[in-house]
Amino acid sequence: MSTDPQTSGGPQKSSNVNLMRDFAEPVGYNKKTASLTEALKAELTGNIYKSVGNFWEVHFESLACSFLTTRIWKSYRDNGQCGRDNVFSDQMDEAAMRCWFYALHDRYLSQFLGDAEEPIRDEPVAVRSANNPKLRGKFSYTTILTQLKGGLTSQKLDFFIENVALPESDIHEWREVRVVGEFTCSSGQKGEKAHQLMKYVREIFYAQPLRRFVHGFCLHKNHLELWVVDWSGGYSSGEIKIIESQEKLVRALSSYMLMSDEELGLDSFVRYVGQHAYITIPDGDNTGEQIEVVPEPVARPVTIYSRGNTCYQTTDGEYLIKFSWGNDIKRSEIDALRLAKGIHGVINL
Repeated sequence: MSTDPQTSGGPQKSSNVNLMRDFAEPVGYNKKTASLTEALKAELTGNIYKSVGNFWEVHFESLACSFLTTRIWKSYRDNGQCGRDNVFSDQMDEAAMRCWFYALHDRYLSQFLGDAEEPIRDEPVAVRSANNPKLRGKFSYTTILTQLKGGLTSQKLDFFIENVALPESDIHEWREVRVVGEFTCSSGQKGEKAHQLMKYVREIFYAQPLRRFVHGFCLHKNHLELWVVDWSGGYSSGEIKIIESQEKLVRALSSYMLMSDEELGLDSFVRYVGQHAYITIPDGDNTGEQIEVVPEPVARPVTIYSRGNTCYQTTDGEYLIKFSWGNDIKRSEIDALRLAKGIHGVINL
């Protein structure tokens, strides 16, 4: 069985998985930061697109929550921003920036939690309506390498957003990371932080192999750069100045917290219930058949730039369910398998 998720996040290109596999991956390179950085650079060479035209309009202004993030921004602008103790400036270090993030949440975003009352702690608020989107994410970060589970390597994240419904814990799962961000106070580290962001996206795609794309950002003390990364490469807004006006920073962070699963590119094929996983096989206009699969894929990509080939085995051991990005240029794998029907050793559809 096979299905083709639709891609999103950038222009479509033909896959070149074989080229990716020609890059030498020495034993244990996943565990070595320097070798992993070099591998990612080689993998993404020619597949990074910076300062993409209409990036903001496509990825933020078009969102269902755009009207609400505009109201949140205006409330922030007109009500003392994040307070006297959290004034946004180019002198903020990582700790101060983190405090600003949480102040933004408490003063302007927390009122949009599903069970929130308005107003909260007499803080400034944007006017809330009954049909407003609810807050779906929450800010988080890690301080030690062992706090994030389920990835290829041990990583420490400056900032990420996970599902607001998750219980508070010091332990987090790559499977639950919705948005990832990087901070730096040094202009000399901006390029390094962009590479670091790609490492994190790689971990997300490994833990969420049916993820369509990932939102992320790099925040320098003077500039913000927004990213969308999918299986064809990375696409950025280019550097956005944020000292004189934090409009796009405030609206982007608010958007990340309010986006739907579809707008975040999350996997819509596998449903997890405790330790069990289920895939619904589409059946035209009908609901489709729900099949339980082993939660850990039999095969999944370990690179960003690929066709995302991912296979799950059914719990009864009878079938493999394969997902792969489509390619308009070449004959589909399904057509090839149909032509090879009945040949010994070839999988049956």
